[in-house]
Amino acid sequence: MAACVGDTRTGDLTSAEHGYATSASIGIAGPWAGRTLVVVRHGEVVAVPVVRTGMDAEDICAHFEAVQRRLAREGTMLAMGISTVAEGAGELPRAYEEARAALDLVPSGGGVAALPRLSPFDYLALRADDLARQLVDPRVRALLEEDRRRGDPLAATVRAFAEADLNLRLAADRLRIHHNTAHYRLRRIEERTGRNPRRIADLLELLVALAIRDGAGEGGDHQ
Repeated sequence: MAACVGDTRTGDLTSAEHGYATSASIGIAGPWAGRTLVVVRHGEVVAVPVVRTGMDAEDICAHFEAVQRRLAREGTMLAMGISTVAEGAGELPRAYEEARAALDLVPSGGGVAALPRLSPFDYLALRADDLARQLVDPRVRALLEEDRRRGDPLAATVRAFAEADLNLRLAADRLRIHHNTAHYRLRRIEERTGRNPRRIADLLELLVALAIRDGAGEGGDHQ
């Protein structure tokens, strides 16, 4: 599902004609070449591609992401929400609702939110409301905002540490930093927030706070 949000050349809201131009572009572009049903309704462009054998959800996401970028270069800025794959016509209502939910995750300036690319953790964080953000410890929130202004070295270390299954040396290698630097960063996080990233519960809380922070930045007015 797509909605026009503006003109990249003028910044103005897009006219209704853009919806029809977008419909044509989505219908003829990409590997489906005419095997996509496209309907323009109530300011939405709803596309239902027929997925060929050998294709998967990532192929679909990559295709529509490319369409969104191309149309942005040409002047039409879209917000796109992509559902999970529907197994037959009977699942189309479910896919439509999913696409609408995904569209709510797109920033106000446009972009693509693809559910097949999100984990349940990512989705829940992106859907976090103001109450969820308020529940983040102010010390954690303050550190993460400060870290973002400095390029996110602490956030990168937390994520790498989690992805390395709490193996700090491996995390440091993946970040291409000395393991003493990684150790210093974890110690700094603990000193500033009271959360020890080596404890599963504390690490999970930090990851949730990070996901909520980033989701708020990406979702903008849609959160």
